[in-house]
Formats: sequence, structure tokens, C-alpha cells
Amino acid sequence: MTILRNTGTGSPNEDRQVQAMEGVSGLSRSLRGRLVAALALVLLPAALIALGWTVAQNRQLRQERIDAATQANAYVAAQIDEVLREAQLAAAELESHLAKAGGAPDSCSAAAAPVLGSYPELTAVAVFAGDTLRCAYGFDRDALVARASATTRERLSAQLAQGLTAVLDSPVTGGPVLLASAIAAGSDRDAIAIFSVSHIILEIALRSARVSQEHGSVVFSPSDRRVAEYRTENIPADWLPKGGITTQQFGSGSHVFMDESRGGESYRYFATRSSRTGITVVTGYPSAAFFSNEQRQLWGAIMPPVIMLVGATIGIVFAVDRLVLRWLHYLKRLTRVYGSGRFSVRAVRLVHAPSELAELGEAFDNMAENIAQHAEALETVAEEKSQLLRELHHRVKNNFQVIVSLLSLHKQALPAERRDDIRFIEDHVQAMAVAYRVCYALGDITDAPLAELLDDIVDGLRRSAALPAEQVRIEVAARDVTVDLDRAIGIGLYLAALLPAYLDEARRTHRAVELTAVRRESGLVLSCRFADDEPVGSLNPLRERLTRAYVRQLAARPLDTTCASERSIELAMPAPGLVPA
Repeated sequence: MTILRNTGTGSPNEDRQVQAMEGVSGLSRSLRGRLVAALALVLLPAALIALGWTVAQNRQLRQERIDAATQANAYVAAQIDEVLREAQLAAAELESHLAKAGGAPDSCSAAAAPVLGSYPELTAVAVFAGDTLRCAYGFDRDALVARASATTRERLSAQLAQGLTAVLDSPVTGGPVLLASAIAAGSDRDAIAIFSVSHIILEIALRSARVSQEHGSVVFSPSDRRVAEYRTENIPADWLPKGGITTQQFGSGSHVFMDESRGGESYRYFATRSSRTGITVVTGYPSAAFFSNEQRQLWGAIMPPVIMLVGATIGIVFAVDRLVLRWLHYLKRLTRVYGSGRFSVRAVRLVHAPSELAELGEAFDNMAENIAQHAEALETVAEEKSQLLRELHHRVKNNFQVIVSLLSLHKQALPAERRDDIRFIEDHVQAMAVAYRVCYALGDITDAPLAELLDDIVDGLRRSAALPAEQVRIEVAARDVTVDLDRAIGIGLYLAALLPAYLDEARRTHRAVELTAVRRESGLVLSCRFADDEPVGSLNPLRERLTRAYVRQLAARPLDTTCASERSIELAMPAPGLVPA
């Protein structure tokens, strides 16, 4: 007989997945993991509240910053309006002096002198009645008259006709800034007074906001002319909006908008237009640095409590690790060593732990002493029972062998035609005896190796049928598959009922019998057939009934096959097992 075996392969991926799942579940159940979870549950609402407060504070600080910039721009516009108001007062005073002087020669110059003396920011004045220059007075009156061309006067008159009390106009190429106001000069009711104002006055007004951030400010006349401009050191010359600015796009009051500058940078612009004088003040701040002070204030307020909170959390975790977890890990290692069979270990280091854990170590030592004494008593009892059980199985095995020997002697004494009756009993008793012998091979009842079990059972049935060994072949396509004693007896009885019909047919027809055992995912498949696949004669009714009974006893199920001579059954898992290393 030939026994063939193949080697099985493991599944390392499944082992790694199981280890990963155990690691995750262990972390969630550990004290450190639960402590972190508890801290998270406590700190999460606080963090959410702090986040909400931070967002609200950030919005409030940003809005305050925008309001402050708007107020600063409105303040600059008010300062420039004050300059225009003084020019309007100067024009009214000039009108009063002209009315008193009447039409006397040089009355215009005589009236302008005290007015310019009262308002030092006004450097010169020229009075025009239509296209006629009534008079010009001041140290830069020539430049003023040259600047006040007919086109400029028409533009200023048109703006004054719209209801503006005073109008600014910027020079095209250098020169003073013009400030015009309507007056009545004697019989000329449509005269205008044009004053000259230094750029310095307007630049001082633009700087009056005292804004600490980098910015640029510009004043536009009602005719969209740039009257004056001020920029801090780091603001480029192309800071104004890329699409340009027209005073008509703003109504009265303050306006805030964001746009791209001519230099390609993002700016936040604030514009204030005066409804009384028509001038527009525009101030621009780089968007990247506009809220920088507020961000610093916000982080300055948030970081101290955050640092304290993080420090407290780390301190709590560290304290728990040093005062609790360290001793629990020691106790865990101790219990593992104790569980491995070293009952002499004791928790000696726990005497240095906190009192609660030291008491736990003392309780562990007492428990270990009690268990050691109890285990010793149980070991004595178990040894006595084991000896009794071994003796019982040994006597059962010997009794089976005696019964088999008696049946064999009795069969030999019978005539040849009556030996089959004794052979039926002998085969069944021999199969049970083989199962006991294989399971008892190591001196104690253990699981039987399937290959050895099949080899001994089939060999006994072959000898009983007087069949040569070369006509029987056994293939066990599984490595180290074992079965318990009850399953081994069931397999032996199943083969004792089924296999003799195959063996007798093989003896008469000189055919070969094959017995295979294949392990599948669903169970162990046991098959019997002829090598040439010729059909086998039917079993007698008794063997047929016993075969079905043994299949039910094994909790197996018959399988449909394509071979004419094959009969197969599948034993449900986990009937077979692996021999432990």
C-alpha cells in the first residue's frame, strides 16, 4: 500500500488583519485610550466654545478695524472740508469788503489784503467777473492767474452752479491748488474768487488721521482730478485701483470696497465723498497686512490658555502613566508569566507603588498562594484519575485484541462457506480495535493521525479479505490531519461496512481499490473506488443499512460522483484537526 501526503500553506494576511484589529480594539479598551477619550469629551466642548468665541472675536476685531479705517478716512475728509470752509469764509469776507469799497479804484486789491492776512493757508486770490480779471493779490498771484485759464474757470463755475459752496481743482503740471467760491463783487453778481492753496496744507490734512499701518491717501476734486496725495514709505505709486476711480460712483458718505491695484496687489479701499464740497478722499491699505494687528492681538489672547490647556493635558497623561499605568503594565506582565505556568512569581515591586495598587499586589500574592495550594491538590487528584482512565482504556484495547484473536481462531475452525459470518463481526471489532490502538499509541488517549488510522484499518480489512497489498492504494491529500477517538471509531466502522465489498470484488477480478482522503474548505472528503472505474456490485441489505447509519453517526453527507464505482462522503468541519506542534 502507498500513502501519499501533500504540504499545506498558511494564510499570513489573515493573521496580520486579526493582529491589527486586536491592536485597535485593545487601544480603545486601554486606560490610556479611555483617559484620552475622557479628556477629549471634556475638552471638546471647551474647544468648540473657544473656537466660537475666537470666530466672534475675530469678526468683531475685523469690524472694529474697518470702522476705525472708515472713521479715519472720514476725519481726513472733514479736515479738507474745513480748509474749503475757511476758503468759503474768506470768500464771504472778501465779498463784504468789496461791497463796502464800492467801485473805487484798487478796491479789489484793498479788500483782498486783509482777507489773506486772516487766512495764512491761502497764498493768493484772484477775482473774475465773467472773463474779466477784477484783481489779483498775493505773492504767487501771477502763477494763480496763469493757472486760472478760461477753461479752468468754466469748469469751476459749472461745479459751483451745481450747488457746491467751494470747489477744489488740481494743477495739470505742478503749481498751486485752486480753490474757488462764488461771490458778488459790486454790480457783478456772478463773480468767483479763486484762491491758491499750498499742497502742504492738503498733505498735512491727509496725514492727520494718524494711521499706524502702511497706506496711501488721495484727494479727488469733483471733476475727478487728483488734488493731493500722500503715501507711506512702502506703498508703491501704483496703489490706486486698476479700473480707476470716478467720484460719481460714490454717493455721499463712506464706502468700503476691495479691488486689485494697478501694481497687481489686493487692496482694501475706503472712500468718503463730501456732499457740501464734492471732494472725495480715498485711502487704500494692502489687504495682506490690513488685519495684521488684530490677528496678533487675537493670537496673543488665545495662545496663553491654549498653552496652559495643552500643558495640563500632557501633565495629566504623564502623571497617570507614571503613577498608574506603569504599575498596571508590571502587573499585566506578572499575570502573563503566572498564566504561562510559573506559579512562583509574586508582585514584589508593587510595594513601592501607591497604596491602592500595593494592596492589589498583596491580594495577588495571596491569591497566587491559594491557587498554588489548590492546584497541587487538583494535580494529585487529576493524576489519580488519569491513571485510572489510562488503565481503563488499556484494558478496553486489550479486550478488543482478545476478542479479535478469539474470532480469528473461531473463523479458522469453521468451514470455508461459513467464515463470512464470522468475518463480518471480526471486521467491525478489528476496526474499533485499530481506532483504540492508534489513539493509545503514545500511552494516553489522543487524536489519531488520519493517515495512520486509514492505513491500519484498510490493512486489517485487506488481510481479512486475503487480498494482496499491491491491489490497495491509499492517498491522503492532507498534512497532519487528525480525528478524535469517537470520529476514528465511526470511520473504522464505516469502512468495515463498505470496503469488504470492494476488496472481495478486487480479489475475484484482480482489480485495484483506491481509498482517498482530501481536505477541503467545507470538510474532509473520504472516497472509495476502483482504479479502472468499473462498477462494483451492490452491498447486501445489512451492510447498506449500516453504511447509512455510520454516515449519520459521523455527521457526514454522501456526495454525488461521476465515477461508476465511487462512493464518497464529506465529514463536516471542524471534525479533522491539525496535530499540535
